Amino acid sequence: KMRKIIVLSITFLGIFLNVLGQDLEWEDISCGNVDLGAVLVDGAKPQVIYIGSNRGVFKSIDGGKSFRNILSIRGQNRNVNFLLCDPRDKNSLYAATGNGLYRSPDQGKHWDRIFKGKNSAEADCRAVAVLPYAIFLGTKQGLFTSGILVRKRACLI
Repeated sequence: KMRKIIVLSITFLGIFLNVLGQDLEWEDISCGNVDLGAVLVDGAKPQVIYIGSNRGVFKSIDGGKSFRNILSIRGQNRNVNFLLCDPRDKNSLYAATGNGLYRSPDQGKHWDRIFKGKNSAEADCRAVAVLPYAIFLGTKQGLFTSGILVRKRACLI
């Protein structure tokens, strides 16, 4: 009986490793959208896909068969570098762009720029983290935060 278990275990392990070693099949579902800087997929509804490019933020509700523009960025640097869904509010989206941080409270129907920076390096937002007490924003100029952490402090390098 133990020998049978060992043989079955080795067989399943071999099948599992063989599947992992195979190349994945890839399909282009970008509908002509190129130079993408960000992708966000709704885990509960995988047919809802957001992509960010140098032309703005686009949304698909049909698994990538079609996309429509939901945010156009103005200014010199229009790249969308990062997209994030608020972990506490699945309707709220954030777009870190080359021209500031944008927030939509309604899955991309309306957008507000909530951070614009004092210069082009500050405005070039690269990453964002949303916590219950603050938003952390990584820009080309450095790290910024909102909320209760906003206070003067000395930095050690």
